[in-house]
Amino acid sequence: MENSKSESSVKFSVIKILGEVAGDLYSEKKSVLILIAINMILSVLINLFPVFFQKILFRDISGENIDIKKIVMETGIFTGIMISASMVIFYSQSYFSYKFEIVANSQILKILKKIYRMDYYHLENSDFLDELDVAFHAFDNTEGGYRYILKSIPSVIPQVISIIILTLLLLNADVLIPAGILINGLCIVLINSRINKLIYSKRNELSHARRTSYYLSFTANDYKYSKDIRIFSLKDKILRVFREQLDNLFNINRYIKNREFFWGILSSVSTALYLGLIYGVLIFHGLNGMTIDNFSMYFMAATSLNILLITFFKNLSKVRMEARYVHDTKQFIRKNYGELSSDAQKDEVKISGNISVEFKDVSFKYPGTDRLIFENLNLEIQKGERIALIGVNGAGKSTLIKLLTGFFRPDSGEILINRKSI
Repeated sequence: MENSKSESSVKFSVIKILGEVAGDLYSEKKSVLILIAINMILSVLINLFPVFFQKILFRDISGENIDIKKIVMETGIFTGIMISASMVIFYSQSYFSYKFEIVANSQILKILKKIYRMDYYHLENSDFLDELDVAFHAFDNTEGGYRYILKSIPSVIPQVISIIILTLLLLNADVLIPAGILINGLCIVLINSRINKLIYSKRNELSHARRTSYYLSFTANDYKYSKDIRIFSLKDKILRVFREQLDNLFNINRYIKNREFFWGILSSVSTALYLGLIYGVLIFHGLNGMTIDNFSMYFMAATSLNILLITFFKNLSKVRMEARYVHDTKQFIRKNYGELSSDAQKDEVKISGNISVEFKDVSFKYPGTDRLIFENLNLEIQKGERIALIGVNGAGKSTLIKLLTGFFRPDSGEILINRKSI
């Protein structure tokens, strides 16, 4: 399918997508923003408190006069604060999940309303169905897409604040420590970005192959098609196309996994190099006069910053990846498919009593195809006349009814009811 947006070079702004999702959250659930702010403050506390407590603890136990009661009290306070903050965050995240699901469902409802109001012929267009499948991809699961962007809002900001504070702290020890961690984090971003772009670039191929294989599987297992499959010897063709689509799915996924494995090796090498750097620097300073309490604090800070940066950069790559799908969804919602506004109504032909139907030189082909179902069809049914449409599956019976009821418009010609064009 030709689609300029199918390439990995799709232009969009992650900040804009985050802003739109935050706007959705604000418009649907304003009250949850206060709880998000409290959650973010507690998250920063959990990230930083252990680092400074490490210095206090080692200072107390390395002195000449060790006060056991003071150490036990400080440890108890630290443990109580950490447990309390963790419990508040845990329960608030459960509450957020419920509220975020409401916001996500409001976006799904927008898509469904759009489908309900648009011209029916789009639903017979394979290109449109691929676009629809991609639009719904942002809501495929609870851990990705639109929901992931929502969940990232309470977590990313505390990570950024914690990273800034820990970086400033480590600059006092040695500039090489935060520099090494930052370089490793950027390597992880680059690797994850390459993987995510690859997966995104294959999204339309994967969507088409999944949809086609599902349709063939459904058709082959539906008894109402069994007669036509036998009469027209379609068994071999269905199996052949089904195997082709499964092979296509397998080859695309294998290619993606092979690339992920290759980039994963580079990520491991980068991590090993930077770990050797930062711990080597700390040991060097420890052997040259750094006090044990400062050494333990900087060591804890380096470890915490490393974990935070890896988590943050992975989240950032994931956010950018999922933002692409949210961008597709937003584009789908904004795109005009000829749908009616909420208060609009289509023009209706009022009919009473017996009717006459006439097809005049009607030609029609389904959207996205070149095969004519009808070509210069002329058919007239007089008032009070009764007819039966008989034919094998695919002969055009349903298409004729869809044209008559206005689901499709003819490519040429005219359809009249009681001598009035519909």
